[in-house]
Amino acid sequence: MSMHPEWLKFRRSPAALGLAAGSLALPLLLWAFNQYGPEGTSAQANVGSWLLAPYALVALLAPYLLTLDDQLGTLKWIQTTPTRALSLVLGKWGVVLGLALLSVPLSAALGLMTGVTVQSAVAGLAGVLTSLLVITAVSLLTRSFPAVLIVGVVWMQLAPRLLTVLPEGARPGVWAALPGLGLSQYSEGPLAARLLGVSVTVLLIAALLRRRSPAW
Repeated sequence: MSMHPEWLKFRRSPAALGLAAGSLALPLLLWAFNQYGPEGTSAQANVGSWLLAPYALVALLAPYLLTLDDQLGTLKWIQTTPTRALSLVLGKWGVVLGLALLSVPLSAALGLMTGVTVQSAVAGLAGVLTSLLVITAVSLLTRSFPAVLIVGVVWMQLAPRLLTVLPEGARPGVWAALPGLGLSQYSEGPLAARLLGVSVTVLLIAALLRRRSPAW
C-alpha cells in the first residue's frame, strides 16, 4: 500500500519533522519538569496535559504544511500532490490529526490522562478539530506561516481580556462562539458543538474568499 503524498512530503521535510518532534515532546517535557524539577515547583498546561501535543501540532505544524507547501520538495513531489483543493487540504489534515492521535498513547504512558472522562476526551478532541478548522481558515487567507503564528499569539492575548468586559452570565455563550486558535482552545462540554459550528462557518467564508487561488 503506497503512502499518501502528503505523508511523503512531511517525511522529507526537516522543518516539518522538527515542528512535529517539538510538539510531540511537550508532554514529555511537562512530565519531566514535574518529576525532576526544583522541589516545590510544578508546571501545568492551560489545556488538559494530554492535549498539549495535539494543540501544538495544530498551532505549529498545520500552518506550516498549509502555507509553505509550494516551497517544499522537488517537482516530482509537487506533481504527486492531489490537484483538487479539498483533497490537498484533507491530506494535510490527515498528517496533523494522525500525529495528534499518536500522541495520546504517549500521554497515557506518562500518566497525563488521569481523571480524563469520555465526555472531557470528546470535548478535548472537538476543541482540537475546531482549532484546526480556524488555523486552516487563517492559512487560506494569509498564505503566510509567520502571519498565522502572529494571529495566534495576538488572539491568545486578546480573547481572555475581551470576556472580562462582559457580564458574567453572558461569558460562557460568547466564549463558545469565539473560535480557538491552536493553543488558545478554551471550550468544554456542551459548548464544543457551538464552537465547532462557528469554526466551520469561518472556514467556509475563508474558502469562498480564497477560491481564486490556484494553489488551493
